[in-house]
Amino acid sequence: MKGLMGRGKCRYVVLVTLILILVVGVTSGFGQEKKFPHKAIKIICGYSAGGTTDLVTRVVAEGIQRRWGVPVIVENITGAGGTVGIVEMARQKPDGYTISTAGMSSQAVMPLTIKLAYDNDALTFVCKYLDFASVIAVRADSSFKT
Repeated sequence: MKGLMGRGKCRYVVLVTLILILVVGVTSGFGQEKKFPHKAIKIICGYSAGGTTDLVTRVVAEGIQRRWGVPVIVENITGAGGTVGIVEMARQKPDGYTISTAGMSSQAVMPLTIKLAYDNDALTFVCKYLDFASVIAVRADSSFKT
C-alpha cells in the first residue's frame, strides 16, 4: 500500500477505515428492538382503589414485577363501568407497556347501554386473572329466604 499511495495517504486510508468500522459497529444496534420488557409497565385499573379488581390487580402487578424485574405501576382511572380506563389504554402506543383491566361491565354490559369510545374487537385479551360472583343479599330477618 505504501508504494501505491505514499506514507501519508496510507495512514489516511487506514484512519478512515477504522473510523468507518467504529461507526458501523456503534450504530449497528440502532433500530433493533430491546428485549421486552425493558421499562416500567403500567396497568390501568378501571375500577376504584380498594375494590376487588384493584386489590387483585395489585397482587398480579407484584408478581409480574418479581418475575420480569421491571416496575409495574397500577393506576386507577375509573368511570362508566370500567370503560374510561380502557379508553385511556387504547390511546397509548400499542407496545405492551400500558395494559388495562377489563371486566364483564366494560365488555358485555356497557356496550348495550352506551356508545363506547373503543371497539372491543380492536382489543387483545391477554389473560383472565380474576373470577368472582355477585350475589343478592337481604337482611337475615327478612321474609325472603331464597
